[in-house]
Amino acid sequence: MTYVVEELKNVGVSVFDFTESNAVIEFREANDGVHINPSYVSCAGVCSLGELEAAVARFAHQVLAEVRSAAPGVARAEAFLNLESQMLERIHDA
Repeated sequence: MTYVVEELKNVGVSVFDFTESNAVIEFREANDGVHINPSYVSCAGVCSLGELEAAVARFAHQVLAEVRSAAPGVARAEAFLNLESQMLERIHDA
C-alpha cells in the first residue's frame, strides 16, 4: 500500500492487484480526494490523500508489531530488519 500512496503522489493513479484473483482496487486522485474503486463490489469510496497515508502507516506499524509479537526471534533476522527498514522508510518518504 505504500506503493499505492507513492504512485498517487507521482502520477495520480494506482492499481492494487490481488495475486489470488483477478480483483483490483483502483485509486485515482481527483480534486475532491482519492477515489477508491474495487472491482469486486459495486461501491466506491473517497478519502483525502492524507487520510490514506495515515491509514497505510497505521496498518504497516500494526503488522510489524504483530510479527514481532508472534515471533520474537524475528527481530534478530537480517531479512526481517531489512524489510522493516524498507517499509518504514517508504512510509516516511511517502
